[in-house]
Amino acid sequence: MEQGPFDSDDEELEWWDKLPLAPAVTSLLLRQQSRRRWKPESLAHMFSRLPRLQEVHYEPWREWDNTTQKSTDKDYQILLNSLRRSNHSLKRLVIFENFNQQYPANMRRRELLEGEDVGTHALRRPIRDIGQMIALTSLSFEHLAASYIADASHFFEARLDWAWPP
Repeated sequence: MEQGPFDSDDEELEWWDKLPLAPAVTSLLLRQQSRRRWKPESLAHMFSRLPRLQEVHYEPWREWDNTTQKSTDKDYQILLNSLRRSNHSLKRLVIFENFNQQYPANMRRRELLEGEDVGTHALRRPIRDIGQMIALTSLSFEHLAASYIADASHFFEARLDWAWPP
């Protein structure tokens, strides 16, 4: 783990799992302004403690380099799968990933000055699996908004026979 009070990812996840259930919480807002980079796997454990969660607004930061982004994208799939399997009361999901191209551009300049290339790119390449997992997860939702984290074509090509509630 890079930051935070825990010595390892496992220790953090165990901490989340020890928290009592919080049935009073029905809505959760995780804004970019918090400056906290929530790990998708940690969020999955947090959400499992909120049995009546109906609405989530999540604004994740985009990763700076492709290697880290690939790892985070896999974790997003874990998060979405856990929402689908365990948060049956969830009806509204909003995911708004940071799309500011200035951050990666600044990072890229720093890489070039330091003679290091970690694969920072201004534009994020959407991953088909994420778009399709968002589609699968959203089948029971009343409302879904996913901005800059997935390509709409990946979402809609997931399965032609799927139907969403009216």
